[in-house]
Amino acid sequence: MSALDRMIRLWEAFPDLVEVGADSDFFSIGGYSLLAVELVAKVEDEFGVEIDLRVVLVSATPRLLAQLVSDSGGLQ
Repeated sequence: MSALDRMIRLWEAFPDLVEVGADSDFFSIGGYSLLAVELVAKVEDEFGVEIDLRVVLVSATPRLLAQLVSDSGGLQ
């Protein structure tokens, strides 16, 4: 499974996020700041890479986060 597929699956596990696609903006699909904190923790658990909360708050899509973890070597 690709990093992007794994990231989308991870986002889909949050019931507050609706209609998750590769280029879905976190806040446009129901995300909010406290959920972003949870998302960061899940991404770190799933991929073994630390990401900055600001990444999610500023420009997060599953595609961008998947690229970030791939570039960081976080493909456990």
